[in-house]
Amino acid sequence: MKVCLVSHTENFRANRGKYYWLIKEFEKLEKKLGKKIPITWTLEEDDTKPFSFEIRAGNEGDVISKGAEFFKKLKKKGHELGVHVHFVKKNKVDFFYDNQKRLIKNAKKKFVSTFGFNPKSFVGGWWHSDKNTAKILEEEGFLIDASPMPLYTEKRRKWIFGKIPTPFRIKACDWSDFKSRTPIFLGKILNVPNAVDPKINKFSIEKSISLDMLDVYLDEFIQAFKNFKFLGIDFLCIPFHPNYLTRKKVEKIHEFLIECDKIEKLKFLRLEDIYKIYKNKKNV
Repeated sequence: MKVCLVSHTENFRANRGKYYWLIKEFEKLEKKLGKKIPITWTLEEDDTKPFSFEIRAGNEGDVISKGAEFFKKLKKKGHELGVHVHFVKKNKVDFFYDNQKRLIKNAKKKFVSTFGFNPKSFVGGWWHSDKNTAKILEEEGFLIDASPMPLYTEKRRKWIFGKIPTPFRIKACDWSDFKSRTPIFLGKILNVPNAVDPKINKFSIEKSISLDMLDVYLDEFIQAFKNFKFLGIDFLCIPFHPNYLTRKKVEKIHEFLIECDKIEKLKFLRLEDIYKIYKNKKNV
């Protein structure tokens, strides 16, 4: 089973120590599994987190500017670096073309000036990616969009986020028509769906595999993994937010991936590796 771990990397300044600790934990897991675990880190660097309640918590889009040296070292170790953007303007969610273009272009510019190469992979904040996003990603030279969350709808967003501050009660990207559980080219962009149990036909948070939720849904996620294997689906894209991870959650990450490796041997890849595989299939 090919597995791609994708980090929605936010809030470096407020969580610097956690990032260094987390890398050590993944290195411990590598020793337990006897294999490398390269991660795709999509980095947020923009003005898309201006909500006052977020700024008070230190949750600013500062990952590239504050974490440049840290992520340069990870790149040298074989990890992938990409871009992560929340589409906000002046304290409001704004999915119009001009705002998306401004934010993606600015994030890419900062990325290139810091790391010296063009990013290939992108993830939209709140799993958002629409026709505007796809057009802009092509214009800016991206190759991969790991935003798709199969069956995720506005109704599910209201249920999940209904109790948090008003600015986040936004119209979610509706993925109800996105049926594919494996990567698929839409135009020039490889759309990589996040792992949602292939045996269900409507979105359910406990059936959407995320490292953030393993302390609550470990058994459900292991069963979802078995369902992928049973149906012959050999690829999983699993997201996580480093700033949400606690010691208990990381212990469950170890337990989950070790158990899955027993069920079917895991091969950890980056999004850019997945792109190469599917591009070759497309060209056959």
